[in-house]
Amino acid sequence: MIWICIRFPQLPRLAAEKFAATGNLDRVAAAGIPGFRGFTKPSAPLLAVSATGSSILLITDLLDRKPLTVTQLLAQGVEVLLVATVGFSVIYWQLDRGGPDGRMRRQTERLAFWFTQDAIREYSDEFDNWQPLYLDYFYLSFTNITAFSPTDTLPLTRTAKMLMMWQSLVSIATLAIVLAFAINSLG
Repeated sequence: MIWICIRFPQLPRLAAEKFAATGNLDRVAAAGIPGFRGFTKPSAPLLAVSATGSSILLITDLLDRKPLTVTQLLAQGVEVLLVATVGFSVIYWQLDRGGPDGRMRRQTERLAFWFTQDAIREYSDEFDNWQPLYLDYFYLSFTNITAFSPTDTLPLTRTAKMLMMWQSLVSIATLAIVLAFAINSLG
């Protein structure tokens, strides 16, 4: 996989743009757009592995003292984190509640994440029919990559916990090295 990152460095950005262009992934998946499901299933893990590989390559380049300007360094760090956020959010979206198909059929027995709205159902009728959309998983991924932990959504399965730990590790490693080298090069 690292070879793919080296050989096709534009792949993570193109995949992220594809996901960003689709808007509401739940609606797109439900509409049955040809080729969409085939694109998301293998590409979400590919984005996560690509972000991990890119983080490793960036850290290796920095430790080998390859010349990078602060702007290039920060841009590459942000790109790694953006691709990781999108990749992991799609993995979470596919993993929880049977994926988009399971959510459309209201399958709740395959919970991988416990959202705040799931707990509120006991106390309010407002969230009786609530189902998480892609944006909820993007938010989960973003908060995990910035806070290094779940904030208001808890992982329930070992798979979800390991994925969140993997994402946090990529984030911590990337942020620590990028910020350390950026601060060092300024001073």
